[in-house]
Amino acid sequence: METLNAEEVGNATTVAVGALDVEEKHLRFMNSFDQRAVKPLQYVELIDRICCHGRCDGRFSKFDVYTVRSRLSCDPMERIYQQFFLIQTCVGEDGIQLRLEGKTVCKKFFCAVVALPEYTFDRFIVDYLKGRHQGGAHGNTGRRMHSDAFYDDLAKVVYFLDCVAQESPTGNEYYAPPCLTKRECVEIATGKQYKRNSSHPYRLLKELAPRVHFRKTNDLTKCNICVELNTGLHNGRWVDGKKAEAVALRLAHYENVKADRSDYALRKLFSVNKPCAFLSVAHDGMTKMHTKIPHLLEDRAKLLADKDLAFCDLNVALVHRPISEGSSQELPFSLHGYFNLCGANVGGTNSVLSQLLDAVSRTKQIPSTVAFQVDNFGPNKSYVLLGALGWFLRVQSVVREFYVAYNEVGHTHIDIDACFGRFSKRLDRSQCPSPQAMQQEFQKLNGVQRSALLYTVYDFESIVANLVLQFGCIRKNHFFRVFVDHRGIPSLQIARFVRSENWIKPSPTSDAFLLFRRLPPKVPLPAVVAIDREKIMKLDDLVGRCCTILSARELANIVSAKEVYLDYVGEPFQELLNRFQANASVDLPAAVHLADQENQLVGRFLAEDQSAIRRIWNEKS
Repeated sequence: METLNAEEVGNATTVAVGALDVEEKHLRFMNSFDQRAVKPLQYVELIDRICCHGRCDGRFSKFDVYTVRSRLSCDPMERIYQQFFLIQTCVGEDGIQLRLEGKTVCKKFFCAVVALPEYTFDRFIVDYLKGRHQGGAHGNTGRRMHSDAFYDDLAKVVYFLDCVAQESPTGNEYYAPPCLTKRECVEIATGKQYKRNSSHPYRLLKELAPRVHFRKTNDLTKCNICVELNTGLHNGRWVDGKKAEAVALRLAHYENVKADRSDYALRKLFSVNKPCAFLSVAHDGMTKMHTKIPHLLEDRAKLLADKDLAFCDLNVALVHRPISEGSSQELPFSLHGYFNLCGANVGGTNSVLSQLLDAVSRTKQIPSTVAFQVDNFGPNKSYVLLGALGWFLRVQSVVREFYVAYNEVGHTHIDIDACFGRFSKRLDRSQCPSPQAMQQEFQKLNGVQRSALLYTVYDFESIVANLVLQFGCIRKNHFFRVFVDHRGIPSLQIARFVRSENWIKPSPTSDAFLLFRRLPPKVPLPAVVAIDREKIMKLDDLVGRCCTILSARELANIVSAKEVYLDYVGEPFQELLNRFQANASVDLPAAVHLADQENQLVGRFLAEDQSAIRRIWNEKS
C-alpha cells in the first residue's frame, strides 16, 4: 500500500482548506445580489449552454469558476470597478483578448462568469477606448450611479414640469395638473412607455430638488381667487394687458398666502423655543365620512348601509409644545382629540372655544400671550368668539392677550391635516366597532397627549352675544388681537394685510377699539351646555342592526358610550380656571447684567480663578 509523507499530507490539507475558502466566498458572492436583480448562472447552468464554437465551458472546471468569482467584491459599486479593470487588462495593441485564469474565453462566457451584462461590457469597452479609467457615462448621486439616458430623461421631465406645473405659494413646491399621475407625467415628458411594474418613472421624480404634488384635485390652493385666476389664464379668458394684470394679481395673492403661512411658522417657533413668553395652538376638524361607527373592513355586511352608521366626529387642537414620546423621542407638538358621538354635543362657537381653552389649560407653562390658528368659517370667525375671549381675559389673570388668526379662505395648514392623514391611514388598516376602539386607535398616533370621548361645552354665547360690538370688519380681515388695556377693559386690534412683518407688534392705541358696547359681568360663569339626548338615543337603532355582526363585548361598549353621554353633567367652569392658575408660567430669574466697560470686573474674576488653580497645583506638588 502506497504511503504519503508529511509534506504531501500538509499540501493536501492546504488545498482542501483553500477550496473550502473559495467555495464560501463564492456563496457570499451569489447571495450579494438583490432579489430583484438577475443573479449569475450556477456552474451547472453555465456548462449546459453553448457559448461559442470553442466551447469555453469545457476548459473551465467548477473550481476555476468559483476562483474567479471569489475575487470579485460583494459590494455592487466596488464590483463595477473590478469588472472594468478586468476588461482593461484584456485590451491591448492586438485588440481584445479576453482571458480568465490564463485561458482565452469568448465574450459571452466572460460576461456569464463575472456577472456582467453584455450591453454593459460594450459600454465599458467604449469607455476605455475614450481614455477613461473607470466606468463612466453616468453621474454619481451618493452611492448610486446613473446613465446618460437617465439624465436625458430627467431633463425632459424638468422641462415638462416647468411648462405645466403650478408653483406653490410657499416656494420650492409645485403642483402637477389635476388628474395627472406620476407615470403619465414621465411618459408624456420622455415619450416612452414603461411597464406596469417599472420603477424608473418614480426614480426620476425622486431626483428633483423641489417636491412635486400629484393629486386628483389641488386641495392646498383651491380658494375662489386661485381657481378663477388659474382657469382664466389657462383658458385664455384674458389677453394682452388684462392677462398681465391677472398674473400680477395672482402673484400678489400668493404673497399674501405666503405671509400668512410664514406668520404661522413663526408663531410655532416662538411657542416651542420661548414657552414662558408665547403659546401657539391650531385647531381643525376631520371630515365626518372617515369616522363613522362601527368602522368595519372585512366584517362589513351589506345589511349595514351607510345611513345606518353613527357619526363620531373628531376635532383636534394641536399645541406647539414639545412632548416626550418615550425615553429618546421628543415631538415639537402635542395633540388633544375631542370626539363627538352622533353630534350629541352641541357644536358651533361654544364648542370650538371650549376645546381651545381646555387644550390650553392642560398645557404646562401657560404664558401671558396665546395665539389661535383656526379655520375661516362661520362658527370660528364670529363676534361671539372674539367677545368670549375678551370676557375670559377679565375673569382670570394668567393670559393677558389672545391672537386669533384665520387661514386664507380655501387654503389650509399642513400639520393638523397631516395628523388626520395619519389617522385615516390607520383606519384603513384597523377595524373600530365601537367609539372606544376609535379613541384607542387615535391614541396610538405620535404626539397625542389626551383624547376625550365626551368633552364639556360652555355657554359663552348667552354671556357676550348681546354685548359684543359688531364692528362690521370681521369678514374681510384674517388676524385679530384681543387684549385688555391699562384700565382692564377688553379691546380689539386688526392686522389687515401684512401679517408676518408685524405679527406680534401691537398696533398704535388709536387703531384699537373697545370690544363691548357694555362690559359683561364676570359672574355668573358660563353654564355647561346639555347634550342632545334625542341624538344619542339613535345608538339604540345601531345596536339593533349590528347585533348579528358585532360581538357581545363590542355591543356593550356602544351601549356604555351612550350611558356615559346620558349621565354626563360636565366639568364646572371654575375647574378650568383653576387649571389655568395651576399651570401658569413661572417667570424665569432675570439675567445679571454688569456695567463693566473697562473690563475691570471680568479681569478680577479671571485673576481669582487663576490664583485658585495655582494654589491647588502648589498643594498637589
